[in-house]
Amino acid sequence: MTVSQRRFEFLKVLGHLAKESGAPVHYADVASRLSVSKWTAYDMLRELVKDGLVKVSYSTASTGLRGRSQVLFEPTRKGLDLLGSSETGMSKWDNWHEVSNHIISRVSRALADGTEGHSILEELQDMSPLAYCAGLLAILIVEFKKRQLDLSILQGILYASTESSVALSVLIGLLAGGLLVKGAFKIIPGLDTLVEKLSREVSQLEDGNRIRLLDFAKRVLWDAKSA
Repeated sequence: MTVSQRRFEFLKVLGHLAKESGAPVHYADVASRLSVSKWTAYDMLRELVKDGLVKVSYSTASTGLRGRSQVLFEPTRKGLDLLGSSETGMSKWDNWHEVSNHIISRVSRALADGTEGHSILEELQDMSPLAYCAGLLAILIVEFKKRQLDLSILQGILYASTESSVALSVLIGLLAGGLLVKGAFKIIPGLDTLVEKLSREVSQLEDGNRIRLLDFAKRVLWDAKSA
């Protein structure tokens, strides 16, 4: 069975936590390990339940409230089998260095042949949260460059700010603002949704991944400016 890398990442973390504790796991613990919201973790685990890779159980909460129960998750035998065979075909996007280079290559191709930045979207669903953010950010930068907007302003923000979260928020805001002025939101379907999703996903990344994303943005901007 093949699942997207994003789903597999949740399954893998769930498997690790269940193995560590020897018991089913609360979705909030999965969320904490992946630095995502607990509702994102809950929704993803529910999808894995539909795939037959995860099963649900219920336990009385430690709050002492009568009738109150917790929703817990653990991998099924099918899920454990998939985790056991993960080295074959599931590690394509595990290495950030390889992933970032791949996205950079796609960006360079899009800038060179004038194709839509949206072409990068085709692969994003199979990537990790960090790579997913990198891909969305790359799309916005490609569209920004295509409309002959000034990339130097964006570079200045990235190098001037010492806080990765602040720098990324300002960068996304400037990209969205520039594209809005150029009318890109009317031309590119779903662009507003992409911007909103990128902002949300970036806010859920752990600090180390925000720094990686910031370094990635600097590389993309440098390549885009030189193209």
